[in-house]
Amino acid sequence: EYRQPYGQAAQQSLAQKLNKTPFRMTPNGRDQYDRLLATLWVDDRNINRELVAEGLA
Repeated sequence: EYRQPYGQAAQQSLAQKLNKTPFRMTPNGRDQYDRLLATLWVDDRNINRELVAEGLA
């Protein structure tokens, strides 16, 4: 989330990873607040995992 610690850094990293590149989302259900949960992919790269590995998610 943008207001969380590292939120702005996560947003910047995500923008760089996507950089107008086509991507796909795999839905994973909804959380307790009814927000959509999904895995974000660029080609065969799991962007969610990359953000976690960078300490941004």
